Amino acid sequence: CDTMRRAVNSRLPDDVLVRSVEIVDDSFNPIASCESKGYSYTYHVGDTRPLWDRRMVFHTWHELDVERMARAAAMLVGKHDFAAFAALNHGRQTTVRTIHACDVQEVLRGGTEARGHEQGGEETDGRRIRLEVSGDGFLYNMVRIIGGTLHEVGRGKIEPEQMPEILLSGDRRQAGPTLPPEGLCLEWIRYPGTPDDPGMMRQ
Repeated sequence: CDTMRRAVNSRLPDDVLVRSVEIVDDSFNPIASCESKGYSYTYHVGDTRPLWDRRMVFHTWHELDVERMARAAAMLVGKHDFAAFAALNHGRQTTVRTIHACDVQEVLRGGTEARGHEQGGEETDGRRIRLEVSGDGFLYNMVRIIGGTLHEVGRGKIEPEQMPEILLSGDRRQAGPTLPPEGLCLEWIRYPGTPDDPGMMRQ
C-alpha cells in the first residue's frame, strides 16, 4: 500500500496529496459505503472582490445577516424530503436525506483568512461567512442550493420561518438559487470504522 501511495503521489499535481492507502473489502463502494459526509460553503461579503482565494469563495455584494441564516439552517436538521433543494433530473430514487448538523457562522472580519483558506496572513477586505453541513448523503447540487437559499435569507428575501414550508413544498422553485461551485468544499467523508471526529478526517 505504501508503494502505491508513493507511486500515485509522484503523478499527482502539486495541490493534491494521497496521505494513506488501505486495502478494503471487495464489496466496498466509495458512494454506497459512505455513512456520512460534511461540506462547507464560504461566502465573501463585501464591495471588493476576493483575490488570493477567489476560486474557493463565493463573492456577494449583499450584506448578509448571519443570525437569520443560522436560524434558517437549523431548521434543515433532521430527516426530510429535500426535493426542493435538489437539481431537476437529479436521478436519485428518493430525495429523503438526513441532515445531522447545519450551521452558519462568521469566520472573518477584515483580517486573516480562516481555517481552510489561509494565504500567509494576507489581508482581505470584507467578511467571511461559512455554512457547514453534514448528513448521511446529499442530492445533486443540494449544498449549493441550501447555500443559495440561506443567501436569500441573509439578505432578507426569504424569512427563516419559511424553511419548513419550502421543505414540505417539494418545489425547487420555492428554494433559492444554485450558487456557483466556488465556495463549495467537501470537508470529510466517514466510512465504517473511520474516526468519529470529523476534524480528523479533513483533507
